[in-house]
Amino acid sequence: MAPYSIEELRNIVSPIAQAHGVASVSLFGSYAKGLADANSDVDLKIEKGSLRSLFQLCGFRLAVEDALKLPVDLVTSDSSDKSFLDMIQKDEVVLYRNA
Repeated sequence: MAPYSIEELRNIVSPIAQAHGVASVSLFGSYAKGLADANSDVDLKIEKGSLRSLFQLCGFRLAVEDALKLPVDLVTSDSSDKSFLDMIQKDEVVLYRNA
């Protein structure tokens, strides 16, 4: 399967994020850099919004994986190391932001 475009990812991820109460979702890694191939996973950074439990967080991740049929690596902005967040920031692409 060919890699998704950023717009395709936005169209798939946005309604899932909205349904789960996520405040924002940003893409980073190979997809954000335009380097994704058939073996790439999808790297997402989220601001949790109304997600409060690990169970809810896993539910969001599984819903995205199911929709994309790809593995998803998920990090949260409030529990990730600041140096890591600074490193990925330059390539981040916002897929969803709750208005």
